[in-house]
Amino acid sequence: MFKSLITLTAIAGLAFAAPGFAADSTTTESNTSTKTQADSDGGYKTSTKTTSSSDTPSGSASSETTLDKKVNANGDGQVTKTTENVNDPNGLGNKTKTTTKDSVKKKKGKVTKKHTKKVNGTTTEDSSTTTNTSK
Repeated sequence: MFKSLITLTAIAGLAFAAPGFAADSTTTESNTSTKTQADSDGGYKTSTKTTSSSDTPSGSASSETTLDKKVNANGDGQVTKTTENVNDPNGLGNKTKTTTKDSVKKKKGKVTKKHTKKVNGTTTEDSSTTTNTSK
């Protein structure tokens, strides 16, 4: 009899707890836009911006990526990708913001690559390399 009472109590507890877990939901949103402009000297500039965000029971996260490309009539140009990620766990007060910027620039036979990463405004990675592509 006592075992039956414990089993019945455990089953009833699970029955009332299940709807509480079912109420948790996740919301996700995403958006992308692209803009291209031609220059008067035969070059062009393209900018693509992608944003996404999600809200979960454990917190929220968002990401924004911007890709800028500039090319002149000679074929020289620059491509820059900037990504910003924000992670905010619920109730902990420890929101983190990470910004990463990568760029490749080609000018007069030289290619320069730059990489920068900042976490909460503090630079954690910073590098640059230049390669001569002309012979």
